[in-house]
Amino acid sequence: RPHIVVISVAEEHLDSIMFEAHGRWAILHTFDHTASGTPRSRPYQVRSRWYDVGGDRSLFLFCPAGRTPLTISDNQKREVGAVARQAWSAGA
Repeated sequence: RPHIVVISVAEEHLDSIMFEAHGRWAILHTFDHTASGTPRSRPYQVRSRWYDVGGDRSLFLFCPAGRTPLTISDNQKREVGAVARQAWSAGA
């Protein structure tokens, strides 16, 4: 029964999640710049959605995948973790 699940896959795989969903996918956090400060040609959006997993609510995060999962810097990954923890605490 996870509290937070991070998924970094092709977007079409989101329809394969077999838990009961609550609400729609919503933008949780956006990175407009790379770690070096260069503007991204396309913002990196982290989206979230609540699901029932084993009788408890879990916050799922969708992070778009490129050739590798989570195509953001380590510091940006930590930032996503902090934002996710706040979102889970506020919505749990």
